[in-house]
Amino acid sequence: MTNLSLRNAVGNIGMGIRIEREDLATVVWAAADNLFTITGGNILMVMLRAEVMVDAIDASAGVPRYGITTAAPYAAATVYFCAAATSVATYAIGATVTVVGTALNTVALGQTTIGPQLIGKAANLILTPGIVCVTNAVPTTGNATTVIRHTMWYYPMDDGVNVSVSA
Repeated sequence: MTNLSLRNAVGNIGMGIRIEREDLATVVWAAADNLFTITGGNILMVMLRAEVMVDAIDASAGVPRYGITTAAPYAAATVYFCAAATSVATYAIGATVTVVGTALNTVALGQTTIGPQLIGKAANLILTPGIVCVTNAVPTTGNATTVIRHTMWYYPMDDGVNVSVSA
């Protein structure tokens, strides 16, 4: 039996600290949704990934893109660090959307089926305090039972940094 604390510590060294949340697709991939709140300083985001957990997404599904709504002392504005992905219509359980991070506004990498998945990222992103959010050019509407899990891996860059699930 593996010691979970040791496993988590090794994971934190390799990928960064992990935080996740699960929501219905009609909440996450509606017009907009706040995912994670960063306070107390900057973070180095290693990866941000969404995965379909329960029920496949129907044909009305959205076209997500990710950004951060910055907080004081920065001007309160939403800055996108990912361009809109292709449509996530008919994504099966296990399908993912991963923020690529090769350049700002790079299209997110979609993986439509379960199985081996590319991380596909070349650069980490520095995020200032604020709220990591997802918006959709085309909101999803008919997915009342579909569950999406967002997971973010990050390293704190300042003392006192906290990342929490947004309300």
